Amino acid sequence: MDNWLLSFIYALARFSLGLLIHPYQTMQLLVEQKTFLWLTLLPTAMLGILTIAWKIIVLFILSFFLHTPNSCCITVFSFLATWVTIFIFYWQAMLFYLLIRFRGALGD
Repeated sequence: MDNWLLSFIYALARFSLGLLIHPYQTMQLLVEQKTFLWLTLLPTAMLGILTIAWKIIVLFILSFFLHTPNSCCITVFSFLATWVTIFIFYWQAMLFYLLIRFRGALGD
């Protein structure tokens, strides 16, 4: 059971990193194998987790530790949040495009 869990975590990490670094080859492999095809929604899940983390950061750090928030600090956080959100939207759109393309090419 322990080896199965480690193998699953390794495969999950491998495909997740592959979708970020070289999505074309990884998506082709995922469509052919059909096992981890649900990882196509990885960017959406990451955006959800980052949104929750962002709310916690804003709520706790800016509220309790910075009683007078610095506008430069808020501007930097807002810029980073916007940049990451736009990146994830484009990443998700690209993965959906590749999924449709490879499913059509493989005849599934």
